[in-house]
Amino acid sequence: MSSFVLVHGAWGGGWAWKKVIPLLRAAGHEVHAATATGLGDRVHLAGPAVDLDTHITDVVNVLAFEDLTEVTLVGWSYGGMIITGVAERVPERLAQLVYLDALVPADGETSYDAERSSEEVRAGDRAAADAAGLPGFLLVEPYLDWLGSLTAGVRACGHRPQQHSHLRQPCHRSAPRGRRRRGHPRPRIAGALRTVGRRHYCRRRRAVAASGGRRRVAPARTPLTGPDEVPPCRHVGQ
Repeated sequence: MSSFVLVHGAWGGGWAWKKVIPLLRAAGHEVHAATATGLGDRVHLAGPAVDLDTHITDVVNVLAFEDLTEVTLVGWSYGGMIITGVAERVPERLAQLVYLDALVPADGETSYDAERSSEEVRAGDRAAADAAGLPGFLLVEPYLDWLGSLTAGVRACGHRPQQHSHLRQPCHRSAPRGRRRRGHPRPRIAGALRTVGRRHYCRRRRAVAASGGRRRVAPARTPLTGPDEVPPCRHVGQ
């Protein structure tokens, strides 16, 4: 039996893993689905001050208070930023990291950097939030059709605006990307890696920015509604 901690992507919540959790538990594994502060069932804690560091602390606390060790830590999409930070803080609690079509940041990269987002996209996100009266947040409305396609049948309207600061805070790691620090868990990558998928995603982000947030984006990532369809993991260095 293994212990899994699952970390969702932007705008999401622990609810996003609804179809994955029963499969893991049926196989005899212990499973915890973390929810980042300000999202999902913790949406009442939302505020512009919540950032990537807060979300890393959320998962570190799940590991500590549940007293979990030898954990397989899975991050989806933006969750890759979170699990990278968790591995820096408490590597002794982790057996391996799984980047499920997730961002794999280099040291000092923000989410925007890891996504290769242009200044146009960054400015468009800020302008759209200001126009909607939600400064400091990343709006979810322009991406709802796309997000819905990735979580169809799990929840119809669980996505919420997310604090914009999570995109702008750098993630730090003690070893270069492509190398693994001694004593740290070995990462695995599954799903459509951003070497291809990232370009596809960012083209749509630019299209959203150019349309003033009116254009919806198409699916570009591994859905959580068909876990049996996810390609096998492959080992990479950290």
